[in-house]
Amino acid sequence: MDHRAEPGSAEKPLPHDDVAKADGNDCLYGLEIENRGKGGDPYPAAQYRQAVLWAAAICRAHGWSEKSVAGHKECQPGKIDPSFDMDDFRAAVKKQLAAGAGKTQPSKPAGKPRVDLSRLVTAAKTDPGAKQGHVSYMAGTNLTEAALAELGYLSRAYAGDGSFGTTTVAAYAKWQKHLGYTGADANGIPGKVSLSRLGERTGLFTVVA
Repeated sequence: MDHRAEPGSAEKPLPHDDVAKADGNDCLYGLEIENRGKGGDPYPAAQYRQAVLWAAAICRAHGWSEKSVAGHKECQPGKIDPSFDMDDFRAAVKKQLAAGAGKTQPSKPAGKPRVDLSRLVTAAKTDPGAKQGHVSYMAGTNLTEAALAELGYLSRAYAGDGSFGTTTVAAYAKWQKHLGYTGADANGIPGKVSLSRLGERTGLFTVVA
């Protein structure tokens, strides 16, 4: 997990997850949290709580809000960690900041990462025809490609650029056919049922429409 690393600087927006050329190492603190990055390997409550406190302490020291906290999967192609939802995590950091220095607020466990179906569909329709390296929705594509690779539908060599390109579309079509879809229903463009089944099967994410 990462956090902006510009001591004494004003808070600025983090790179949006449709950008693959930003190097988080130049502007983010990095927090290593031991975990296999799989939905079946959840973070213990104590470990998660310490991550919230760490992020809040960095924010407080620099006068930043929770908006300066980012997950690895949100700013680096090919990454799917941390295996909890970053919006939930940022909400916990915001609550901790509001409590004030020296005080603590309980943190409820974060849910699994959420993939936005509408953004993923846009990526599947946009990325194949764009220039090499184009990214529309890095976080969601990273998670979807990781799930397809885990089930053997996509080579891990192609599950790392954050782009929902032609190879990923073809791999997703194989998943759809595995579920019994045919014709236009197996065209490699994610649907809510097939994407939800993919997330459930691998335990890597849930889906929001």
